[in-house]
Amino acid sequence: MAHASPADRLMFPHPPNHMTPPSVRRVWSWMAVLGCVYVLALLSFHLAQFPGLHGEEAWLGLFALRIRDRGLYSPHEMNTYTGSLYAWLLSWVFTYFPPDVFSLRLGGVLLNGAAVVIATWHFAKRFGLSSALVWLYLLGTSALFVFKSRLAWEVTALQNLLLTGILVLCARFLEDRRRSFGDVLSFLVLNYVGVINHFIFIYVSASMALVVLVQMIFRDDGELGDFCRLSLCNGLMAALVFLIKSQITETQWQHHQYFFTVLSLLIPLGFASAYVWTGPRTGHWLRTLCARHLGTPLARTLLKRSLAFGLVLFCGFHLKALIQVWSAVALFERVASWIPPLSLRLVLYAWACSLLGTFALYTYRRLEPSTFSRLSPYARLLALWPAIYLAVFILFRDRSHIRYYILPSFLIMASLTAALSRIDWTTHRWVAAAYLGVAVVLHLCFWGEIGRPSPRRPLMLRIGWHLERSADFLPKDSLYQTLVREKVCTFQASNFFINLPLVFSLQAHPITNCNQTKIITVQYCLECPNPPYFTWTITSLPAEQ
Repeated sequence: MAHASPADRLMFPHPPNHMTPPSVRRVWSWMAVLGCVYVLALLSFHLAQFPGLHGEEAWLGLFALRIRDRGLYSPHEMNTYTGSLYAWLLSWVFTYFPPDVFSLRLGGVLLNGAAVVIATWHFAKRFGLSSALVWLYLLGTSALFVFKSRLAWEVTALQNLLLTGILVLCARFLEDRRRSFGDVLSFLVLNYVGVINHFIFIYVSASMALVVLVQMIFRDDGELGDFCRLSLCNGLMAALVFLIKSQITETQWQHHQYFFTVLSLLIPLGFASAYVWTGPRTGHWLRTLCARHLGTPLARTLLKRSLAFGLVLFCGFHLKALIQVWSAVALFERVASWIPPLSLRLVLYAWACSLLGTFALYTYRRLEPSTFSRLSPYARLLALWPAIYLAVFILFRDRSHIRYYILPSFLIMASLTAALSRIDWTTHRWVAAAYLGVAVVLHLCFWGEIGRPSPRRPLMLRIGWHLERSADFLPKDSLYQTLVREKVCTFQASNFFINLPLVFSLQAHPITNCNQTKIITVQYCLECPNPPYFTWTITSLPAEQ
């Protein structure tokens, strides 16, 4: 720091450590607190207005209303790989708040806000206060988090908080050597809820088990025996849920609801008990298995090549989409129907590539044997986990839906937080200035799009190899006003993404004296020059003879 000017010290203060005066540490702490408050404010601003109510959000809201009135009548949500847990939680929100768009999205914002606060505290505790600011920078500049966390979807509402809890408990297991039955049960319950909520969470359990096995095979780390046993129990539990839940029909659930409810409560408790019952002898057996059978030169070579092949496949299918998502360009196009200017797109793509490239470079460097051995056990987990997650991700998902990147992006940001928090930014002040400049521009764009009074013409866009349309997020207030004016509440089944938001709006604000003989048919109008970018026709049923 001797070569840094006073201005540099002011703009890029040295990360605090145990020698930092308490007054300076308080300043950094308050910066982290204000960062959390700012992110929560950004998530909450115009919550009911931006983006327009999506058809799947409306479906979830209507499902929650049915659960409120009928009880938990199905184990599934929209399909067999989604669960009804979040809709059940949402039904309690509708018990105390009117069922409108604000209350529909309120639960997800609160859960994601809790994830922001807990994760910020966690990284500050584990890697220092500077890591809290790095984490807030990465999370606050992520359009994937800022925009998608506003939506009332089970994948956007719960996954960030569940993964935050899992990271906190992993640090407790690996760093603090605390493995009480309550901690083990909590760890299994978080993973269990994630898989019940949406089957894509099974990648968390599968990749974590593989991460620990890889460490034991290549490093012969005897200290990981207990954690390996826990991660394998967790993986087996996730696989059991994956196999059983999809086979339970709604009729079976209703006829045997008591049995299935008790079974669902006993599964994580049973696997937690199995972890305790197997004991150290199983950990010794696992270490022997990894050393004598899975740790042979041939087995190691096959494992390395398989993981490398998985990463190559991921890059082929998903890297383009991941860059689009991390740059925020795909989110601006998909959610706000806005194509940023070419110069801004180039800057954002370069910024996203630099972050992802930094992640790849630091992962490669931290996996060098001499460097890897000096890392703490939790830092090793964060170094390996995102890469192995990406390698196994391609096994079941070759489509580029934006929501599929929530979990890997969260893990990548956690890994980057651990890596970048050790950097002395006074020696990289131009890079830091550029990164801060991008953050300022992004947040001006975030606030501008969230507060925009009228929608833009919808787009057809390609995210990775998948074609998407932004029209699904168009505001539908003008359509509802048409229903009120014409006293129409019957729809022609023309478009799921239009009709369901209108049905949900009618649930929140019913139309009095509705004319049952009128039927409205609504279609998108991508070529219309002005908002609302819908066309509709109203027809009347013939009078009964």
